[in-house]
Order: sequence, then C-alpha cells, then structure tokens
Amino acid sequence: MIIQTIRLLLLFLMAATSHQLLAQPIAWQKTPLDSVASVTFPGVASKKDDHGRPLYLCSDSTSIYMVSIQRTKSQKEVEGEQLEAFYKGVLLGVLKTTGGGEVLHKSSFVVAGFSGIEAQFTTPDKPELPANKFMRVLAVNGTIYVLSFWTDADPVSTAADRDKFFSSLQLNVTKRAAADHSTAYEIGRQTGRVAFLCCYLVVPCCSYGG
Repeated sequence: MIIQTIRLLLLFLMAATSHQLLAQPIAWQKTPLDSVASVTFPGVASKKDDHGRPLYLCSDSTSIYMVSIQRTKSQKEVEGEQLEAFYKGVLLGVLKTTGGGEVLHKSSFVVAGFSGIEAQFTTPDKPELPANKFMRVLAVNGTIYVLSFWTDADPVSTAADRDKFFSSLQLNVTKRAAADHSTAYEIGRQTGRVAFLCCYLVVPCCSYGG
C-alpha cells in the first residue's frame, strides 16, 4: 500500500513538473545573421546554406520562422522609384514561383532608416504548405533580408509571435550612396523567386504543430 502511494505521488509530481515546463514562456533568442543584422527566434535557429545564401530556420508548436539572406553585386542603396520597383519585383517573383496566389495585404516599415515591405500571400496551388504565409523584405546596401512566418494556425492568435519576430530585426549599419539600378525590378523578381524556393524546400523537413 505504501509503495503504491509513493508511486502515485511520483506520478503526480512528474505530471505537475511536466505541466510547469509546458507552461513556461518561450525562450526567445537573439541570433546574429551577419556582421550588421540580428533577429530574435523562439528558440535556437538552425542555419543552412543554399549555394552561398544563408538560411536560418526555427519552429514552435504552431509556426515556422525563417530568414534568408541574398547579396547583390552592388553594395549601394536603392531608393525612390527603383526601390519601389524592386519590392514590386520581389512580390511578383514569389507569386510566379508559387504557380498562383495573390497578395492579401501589403504594408511598409522602416528599420534604421531603411525602408522595407511586409506582405501576406496565398499559395492555392501548393496545399501542402502552411495556409498562412507572411514575409518581410528589407534591402540594406545590396543585401536583402527576407523574414518569413508560415503557420496553419489562426493569424490572429499568432499575431503577437509574428510581430515579435518581424520587429526583432536590428541593424548596425549606415546607408551608403544610392545607385541607379535600372534593373531593380528584375533583381527583385529573382530575389522573390529564390526566397520562396528556399523556404519551400526546407519547410517539409521542419517539425512543427506537435
């Protein structure tokens, strides 16, 4: 009888400890992306390499967090109409690569004086992917940072984590002289294509939702 009671107490303590561990808040971790940028993930991010393009990946119980980095030949900043054309090209590159879909929402943001775009888009031709996909794109002196947040959960219930991830991008850099990029749109289109493909290829191997 005593042994049985001890066993029950141990089971109770194990269950209580497990519940406490599950109830603990996620330990977000600041992760350096390169010498000038960092972002915060909900855990330890793994780093992959796609033909010289770094890709950072992390997931929690509902969502996938990714950052891809692409570097252009020019190390100068794109501004004005050329920057607008670049971001337009990025979104078109994403949609063309998905084989369909549309941009549901688009907005702008600024980090350390650099202007970027945030968008939510659909991929109806790829039902195997998480239903809700968001991205932030920021061009910084010829380096393109693409933050992606994909989830099957309700966008409203995951908005806080998404916003925390997106807004965590920090830069320690100053703008270089602007350049006249007549090919900004085409560069943007290729950037969007590559960014989506990087995410598309790694997501099936990513464990989340458990």
